[in-house]
Amino acid sequence: YWLDKAAKAAVDKVNAEGGIAGRPVKYAVEDTETNPATGVRKMRKLIQEHRSDFVIGSVHSGVMMASLPVAEELKTVYFPIAMASEATAEKGNRYVFRLNTHVREQVQASVDWVVKDPAGPQAKKWTICVSDYAWGWSHEEWFSKTVKDAGGEVLTSLRIPQGTKDFIPFVAKIPKETESIYFIFFGAASLGFIQQLHETGYKGDMC
Repeated sequence: YWLDKAAKAAVDKVNAEGGIAGRPVKYAVEDTETNPATGVRKMRKLIQEHRSDFVIGSVHSGVMMASLPVAEELKTVYFPIAMASEATAEKGNRYVFRLNTHVREQVQASVDWVVKDPAGPQAKKWTICVSDYAWGWSHEEWFSKTVKDAGGEVLTSLRIPQGTKDFIPFVAKIPKETESIYFIFFGAASLGFIQQLHETGYKGDMC
């Protein structure tokens, strides 16, 4: 919603100032429905029907990863907003450019604080809980690697389906020796996870 508002405001500003080289900017929008298959169809529609010179979005890593080959196939510059690091690393191509931070940067910054910094929790025994799609998998992979390199230990990793409201069955799988939990969910799911974790009596750190 807010990225759409910002894009519209940017287009209005550019056009009010004479456009790009005197040519107006046209803004086309398609809804990916937070679904990789739909996202690929809409990516093709933006390029082939709207004749877009470049594409911005999606914020969903699953949609982003599925759309990367389309950008390469149709030779169209793609600026995804999602954060899975692989999009501009192992899975990237010459048409994909990142405008924001990504998982590896975020993980490194968090590990530097939670494991190394004397002001942080300095936890050594970790449980990882992530949303079960590309963004969560990227966090799971890179936090596991980075925290181990820093001298920590991952006791278990839990991939939790998107849309989960009852986290108790997953919380029950968290080892008792866990000193801190690294969790990644969106919005209401984060609040639900924290609340149910608290209700079960967890007293350790969360990051």
